Amino acid sequence: MNVEVRNPAGEPVALDYIISTQVKNNATHKITPEAHFESEGSYTVWGDRMLSETNKKPEIIRIEGYKNNTVVFTRMAKVASNCCHVEWIEGERNIVVASE
Repeated sequence: MNVEVRNPAGEPVALDYIISTQVKNNATHKITPEAHFESEGSYTVWGDRMLSETNKKPEIIRIEGYKNNTVVFTRMAKVASNCCHVEWIEGERNIVVASE
């Protein structure tokens, strides 16, 4: 599951990494963007590799985007899983941050 990160002019913002934290137990995942997604401003924040952590129940995650080791945004989202995949339930997926 991805979020799109743009500046106010609509241009992609290059982040250093994202930290997604499962709120109930404070388990964190540091996610380094892949170049082809970063150039488009698209970042994975939760994925099927975290399937076992959602246990088919909705989970709240905190998503923090970092640039130059500084948090440039923090958002909350709700995710869940079915038998095979995680799914986005609610939360902002198009994020606008201040210009670089």
